[in-house]
Amino acid sequence: MNQFHLTCILHTRKPTTLNNSLPKAQWEAVLQTINMNLIILHSENPHILACRDPQSEITECINNLEVKLTTKCTTQNIRKELRKEQFQAWCALPHKGKGVVCYQEVPAANKWHTTQDGLTSSEWIAAVKMISNVAPVRSVPGRSLDGNRCRHCSETETLSHVLGNCPHGALQRTARHNHIRKLIADEFRKQYTVVEEKNCHAIGGSTRRFDILVIDETTRKSWMIDPTIRFERDEAQANDVHQEKVRIYEPCIPNITQQYSLNSVEIIGLLIGARGTIYKQFEDLRRRFNLSSELRDGVALHAIKSSIRILNSHLYN
Repeated sequence: MNQFHLTCILHTRKPTTLNNSLPKAQWEAVLQTINMNLIILHSENPHILACRDPQSEITECINNLEVKLTTKCTTQNIRKELRKEQFQAWCALPHKGKGVVCYQEVPAANKWHTTQDGLTSSEWIAAVKMISNVAPVRSVPGRSLDGNRCRHCSETETLSHVLGNCPHGALQRTARHNHIRKLIADEFRKQYTVVEEKNCHAIGGSTRRFDILVIDETTRKSWMIDPTIRFERDEAQANDVHQEKVRIYEPCIPNITQQYSLNSVEIIGLLIGARGTIYKQFEDLRRRFNLSSELRDGVALHAIKSSIRILNSHLYN
């Protein structure tokens, strides 16, 4: 992992000062020179300005940083642009940048990256390895001398396979899903009637099982919410999951409407990243129903902790 990839995460946290971020010394030495010269310029002291040219020093520093500044020249704006460029470079990496772009969708859910809140030191290290896609699975280039096949099945042993498909972790993945489903359902219960894990019948007779049905007792409107945990891919993944769930459960709407005496049923496929990513889709739902921010943070933290347990069981059990 590039030594600065962890610092790139700070771009997704919207840091404003060095007090809540990880500094990169190579940048800060130049940025502090720029800051000093900006102070000199603003002071408009004729004696200092007669001795040196702060504007030319600022221009030289910006050229040394190779940053394209489109906003007002301040160290905060320059630092923000540098982080943005580094984040984009990280996202472009073919292996270590897989799914990283999704972390910028809901910056507030990424605070555990730098605060370590809710994680032990070993869990935090494992989480950082997972978000950088350098966890010790066999598909990591140069990692294994025995090939890249999974140690528990015949598929290629990628982190995505371990967290989402390998039969060895099936029970743990089910437990991860059930716990997150319960977190979401319990939060909705504070305002609505909630039905969990019930069977319904599709047009044609097939039986399906929905995760959460939220019912407004006043209007008899309802929302069928199906949380799904998958390895992060790209920004279009959340919409793809939603459309997939609509196709699965839309044939069940007549049966559910009749079974629970409802006026309407809206299907919401809700994607959660296996590495603790919260998508904008989740945040929009939370705000729409006035759910607490603790739900968002709790879901993200449980997803990453459960995935760490799945990974450790796969590697060492």
